[in-house]
Amino acid sequence: MVRRDKKATRKSADIVGTRIYDASTARFRIEKGPIFTNILLADEINRATPKTQSGLLEAMQERQVTLADTTFRLDDPFWVLATQNPVEHEGVYSLPEAQLDRFSMMLTVDYPAAERERHMLQVNFQRVELERQVSPSDVARPDPDARPYQRPRAGVHRPDRTGDAGSW
Repeated sequence: MVRRDKKATRKSADIVGTRIYDASTARFRIEKGPIFTNILLADEINRATPKTQSGLLEAMQERQVTLADTTFRLDDPFWVLATQNPVEHEGVYSLPEAQLDRFSMMLTVDYPAAERERHMLQVNFQRVELERQVSPSDVARPDPDARPYQRPRAGVHRPDRTGDAGSW
């Protein structure tokens, strides 16, 4: 997992990567960015400029990144967890609807009550080592037992042809 904050000073290359000139070989080399991970935490995504947002959101849609003239497929699974600040905050860029639809869910987290906040400040955090339970390929591999749950349920209307909105 990789965490990247999305400050206004971040450029698209800081997320997806870039070409770098290597003087020792007199050639350009590709330096992949933090987007080449299985789980990316895009913290404060709406503080990034629209151009930087589009680099991340394109990767989410296409599951690939193009650096210079080379296209790289992203590993499976590729998940982006993102936080965003309220639009009322200074230095925030709203995410357009076309970009918001790339996220499967949205949760609103309210500010904690004063008593809960005091408790959070009193907790003594310590580093915990975690042991890997599954590999990325385990998560990406289809589970045959899940197939019955992936089929459309009876009683849900699906349009037979494009343009037939029907009733959902």
